[in-house]
Amino acid sequence: MVNEDKSFNPDAQKGRATEGLAALFLRPSTFFSNTALRNTEIPLGACAYLVGVAGALEKVTQQTSGFFVESWFGAFLAAILGGAFATILTWTVHSWFYKVRLHWSGAGEADIEDGRELFVYSTLVSAAPYIFMVIVEAVMYKSPIVAESAPLPPSGFIGLICLPWAVTVSYKGVRARFEQVSPWRARIWFIAAPALFYSAAILVATLAQ
Repeated sequence: MVNEDKSFNPDAQKGRATEGLAALFLRPSTFFSNTALRNTEIPLGACAYLVGVAGALEKVTQQTSGFFVESWFGAFLAAILGGAFATILTWTVHSWFYKVRLHWSGAGEADIEDGRELFVYSTLVSAAPYIFMVIVEAVMYKSPIVAESAPLPPSGFIGLICLPWAVTVSYKGVRARFEQVSPWRARIWFIAAPALFYSAAILVATLAQ
């Protein structure tokens, strides 16, 4: 009988987490089709909170006045606190609607846990780089207001790159997890619909400036 080593090995855990993140960002089809990769020390709850913080941070830094945009401390404080509420929405409403889109695409057996996992991990692909680039902005600019007035702040540039890739990761995840989905319906609900939504949001934000 082989004795299983159950000792805690932080280096091994770190390696597994790195492997899982690399697969998520670079090989999403492999990540979502491999249960072992998805369970490599990447807590779904922590990822959902990062997604919530990124959403809250984006809303805060787009403000043109107020305490929370006069300093980076205020902006990050608002994002940390607001991220908790945003996480609840991610865990419930957003995950539920993702499940609905899975059903519309032909994955009738998908449940809210499937929707939650696909939504959180695919959104993390744009949320994590966004948070990192806002931290870079905090080093480069005096306050969020100053950063927002820049021609193309780092967070805006990274959004142009990572947001389309996050949509692609979402679609690839759906196709990898549910092979029975209709390809054309999946493209409508997980590529075309998000593209239209984000394009409309960008247009509204541009016109509001």
